Amino acid sequence: MGMSALNVYAGLAGLYLINDPADKRLGLPRGEFEVPLILQDRTFNANGSLTYTMTDREGEDTPVVNGKAYPYLDVEPRRYRLRILNASNERFWRLRFDVDPRDALHEPPLLFWLIGTDGGLRTPLHMLDFLISPAERYDLIVDFSQVRPGTKVNLTNYPGTQVHFPGIPGCGPEIADIMQFRVTKQLSGGGDRTTPPEKLRLPTVAPIKPKPRTRRRE
Repeated sequence: MGMSALNVYAGLAGLYLINDPADKRLGLPRGEFEVPLILQDRTFNANGSLTYTMTDREGEDTPVVNGKAYPYLDVEPRRYRLRILNASNERFWRLRFDVDPRDALHEPPLLFWLIGTDGGLRTPLHMLDFLISPAERYDLIVDFSQVRPGTKVNLTNYPGTQVHFPGIPGCGPEIADIMQFRVTKQLSGGGDRTTPPEKLRLPTVAPIKPKPRTRRRE
């Protein structure tokens, strides 16, 4: 009680997936191709231990994904489903997928498809970047077959993104690169049999409509 920020910073954050048997009919990436990513920012002492700086400044200086700083993931040239949770104490991220600068002459930024948010699945939306706030969740499909084998794709934080929501005063250490996807693995399973995002027909959550004569209080 009264120590939520410290508990979250120490690691009291996690992600679990809730699936339905009907999901198998949707044609979405599954198994090892459905990857949860827990994003946090942390500051470390010289010996690798965590240091708590939130009483002195806003935001930390090192990106951490699934408990590792600056990690990478070897991927196949196929579609992946990324389940992203912002478990940072206060940092907003504006995320995009940028091809490694050494390959940038041949490859543009990698667009992705947004297929779900905190409210569940939605109509797929083609996007270049997105803003995610603390405790918010995003469900994405990224197609790594769109880049050449051997390409490195960086998950980056949009340049100049403040710790807090744009327009709210406050600043902290800027973080640019977060993690890397390396398209180095061979395509397995006889190919990618998932449904292309533009052809997905996902069940959306019906909005709750207030009933007539609803009593309103303030």
